[in-house]
Amino acid sequence: MFVHLRRLSAQTLIYGLGEVATRLAALLLLPVYTRILTPADYGKLAIVALVTTVVAIILNSGQSSAFFRFYFQNESQNTRRKLTGTVLIFLLVSATAILLPLILFFGPLAAPLFKDVTLLPLIKIALIGTFFDVGSVIPFATFRAEQRAARYAKLSVLRFFINVTLNIIAVVVLRQGVIGVIYANLLTSILFFMVCLGLTLRTMEWTVDLSLLKQLLRFGLPIVPANLAGWALALSDRFFLQRYSGLGQVGIYAVGYSMAGILSMLTGWFNTAYAPYVYSISKQSDAKVVYARVLTYAITLFTLVGLGLALFAREALVLLTRPAYYGAARIVPLIVLAYLFFEVSYLISFGLDLTGKTGYYPFIVGAGAVVNLFLNLALIPPFGMMGAAVATVLSYMLLPIIGYFIVRRLYPVPYEWRRLLKLALVSVGVYLAGVVLKTGKLWIDLGMEIMLVLTWGLALYGWRFFTQSELVTARSTTSKGLHICQVRLRCGVSKVRRVIGRW
Repeated sequence: MFVHLRRLSAQTLIYGLGEVATRLAALLLLPVYTRILTPADYGKLAIVALVTTVVAIILNSGQSSAFFRFYFQNESQNTRRKLTGTVLIFLLVSATAILLPLILFFGPLAAPLFKDVTLLPLIKIALIGTFFDVGSVIPFATFRAEQRAARYAKLSVLRFFINVTLNIIAVVVLRQGVIGVIYANLLTSILFFMVCLGLTLRTMEWTVDLSLLKQLLRFGLPIVPANLAGWALALSDRFFLQRYSGLGQVGIYAVGYSMAGILSMLTGWFNTAYAPYVYSISKQSDAKVVYARVLTYAITLFTLVGLGLALFAREALVLLTRPAYYGAARIVPLIVLAYLFFEVSYLISFGLDLTGKTGYYPFIVGAGAVVNLFLNLALIPPFGMMGAAVATVLSYMLLPIIGYFIVRRLYPVPYEWRRLLKLALVSVGVYLAGVVLKTGKLWIDLGMEIMLVLTWGLALYGWRFFTQSELVTARSTTSKGLHICQVRLRCGVSKVRRVIGRW
């Protein structure tokens, strides 16, 4: 069991260097944006991201997931080269066919949907970037499938530095505001696409296998409605907010999402490594036990991070932003909870991928999306962004419930629900204690919240959440880690002494 977990942890760490770098760009740019851009400006960026995300989902047509499945089903290098070429050429051609008319006629089509017409030219520019983003998907997926994690991480870090640098130049140096951010992101997408394409040319054939393409589309297209429903769950609330509460509310809401997005960054980091790992061990006899234990460990770790974000949100916003954005702290705990529900659903849903029953995805996510849309309509007009956050949590909560009852018939896994219930009760209790004990004084609250996080760990230990083998492994790992640190410290001191001696 722990051999599997060590392997997954190693892959997660390497992939995570890239995933964290990519997501960290938005977090590092948050203080820059919030000090220069108004909440309404920040809201414009959120709406642009909303539209481009929808378009990217349609352009991708589920081929990211299809690529992984067919890659691991075929061990022949020639077949894999043909697979890479088929998917990449299809995506580039179909993206061109869809984007050209969409960009040309976007103004008349979209004007009735948006309250602020100044959004339209910004969205048209951003849509050009989606072509290059979609073109980078398969090269990146190839690195993951081949488990070339180091290259994946290096490219992600490169993209991070390019994007952050261009955004700072555009916003801080050139003072171009929102339009500067849009152009900086477009240029980043173009440069990254060129790099990825150059690295992929030697590992693909520039041919389209129509028989293979039919199979890919048969597998991938059912995922598109599910992904669109996922978009409705994650981003449609911004559309309703801009219609009923204005772009200023959208901006503050988006900042709260960015804070909670640290958790999304970590789950994305983990999921990047976990997706190919699931397929790689699926034929082993203990695969289901590993899947169950991974869910317990992953949700425990993410709950700890989420609890920290919920407790420290107000203090973090005071340090990173200006007063106009402090109200975003109210939605952070709710969005964190929604992300946790989504991660449970994501980990459970691999049973559908492993059995090829991806047709259930639209039903599962669609049910949550429909509920979300109705709740948005009911709660956003009277309650604004708090109504949006509540609608998000309630909708996301449905995903693991519906998903579990479907997946357990197709691919039953012995998940540790009793342990997860203990985790939930302790975490909610600690968070509520933090709410009650808050004083409004920055440093006192920070100290109190640190103590509450420590209390969380002690409460789980006292309730026997951890098994004996886990405690033994944790002690052994800690002991080895301390020993390694001591050895390296001694070696470092010895080197310093030798250098001083030479002087």
